[in-house]
Amino acid sequence: MQFGGNTGTTNSFVGVNPGDITGGVLTAQTLLEGDNFGCFFFQAAQQGIPSVLKGIVSDLAPIISLVNSYISPVLDVLNCPALNTFDESAFYQFPGYSYDPTQPAK
Repeated sequence: MQFGGNTGTTNSFVGVNPGDITGGVLTAQTLLEGDNFGCFFFQAAQQGIPSVLKGIVSDLAPIISLVNSYISPVLDVLNCPALNTFDESAFYQFPGYSYDPTQPAK
């Protein structure tokens, strides 16, 4: 399984290694083992909320609390390795990563 993005030109797909994002906790080899893919998806969603909503919502605390109230029970059921880090720098190479819906288009 590969995920990643286009770097701005035709046929320029670049894969992103889950190990680079998760500090090595989940890798391309372990992502499809057991509950790891679900864990990765839900934990990435939790970690990504502040970045996605930055500038759109002034007080993130209620939204984060609401999302966590739904995601945390799912993570409790899954056998998830602790994802203590979510390094977004692997996405900096993709032009769309810096998209900010609060800013006018250039």
